[in-house]
Amino acid sequence: MKKLMLIALLSLTACGKTYTRVTEEVAIPATTVPLTDVQEIVADENEYRNGLGQSTLSPGLSCALYTIVSGDRIQSSIPGHNTLSGISHVASFTHDGSFNQISSSVNDGMNVLPLPLRVTYKNMYLLRCQGQIVITETGYYNFELTSDDASILYVGGAKVIDNDNNHSPTLVVGQKYLRRGVHTFRIDYAQAGGGSQALILKSSGVAIPTDRFYK
Repeated sequence: MKKLMLIALLSLTACGKTYTRVTEEVAIPATTVPLTDVQEIVADENEYRNGLGQSTLSPGLSCALYTIVSGDRIQSSIPGHNTLSGISHVASFTHDGSFNQISSSVNDGMNVLPLPLRVTYKNMYLLRCQGQIVITETGYYNFELTSDDASILYVGGAKVIDNDNNHSPTLVVGQKYLRRGVHTFRIDYAQAGGGSQALILKSSGVAIPTDRFYK
């Protein structure tokens, strides 16, 4: 443990000269703020990345917004549905919140989007947010994704939830075994048309804390 040394000094003046001598030395423990589990995991990951000369993690997810011309399905087409087409990138931003857009009118704007974007883009767009998710305990994790329209969730390089196609608010649940540490994360959402929207992501019935997301 690091310590701060406190030294007491005694000054004496004699014959016009000042003499100083040490009278006492006391060791005081340095106070430090303990890291949370998330901070400790991120610190270890960043130390590892530094050793490899890689960029370190920072809070939030990297998001990209695309306009679409037609289609209602993010993945390959299936009978009765068409894959999104005419995809064009219009903006990139960092999302440092949760995914909690309850079912509402598209005129309210998607709350994951920054304010200037949610005012402009209400329909016919694809949103993709990706980065890392911090898992503090090893075990099985239940993810619940509600969306209107299409959404897909990837965790640890695997598709955990497929909630694709144009539909009203629909909940799909998926499970994945994850070890303590940092895992890749990606969520795709498409608002293909209509007057309503929704995008809610939870784990075991609770919104995922915002401090779990990094890019």
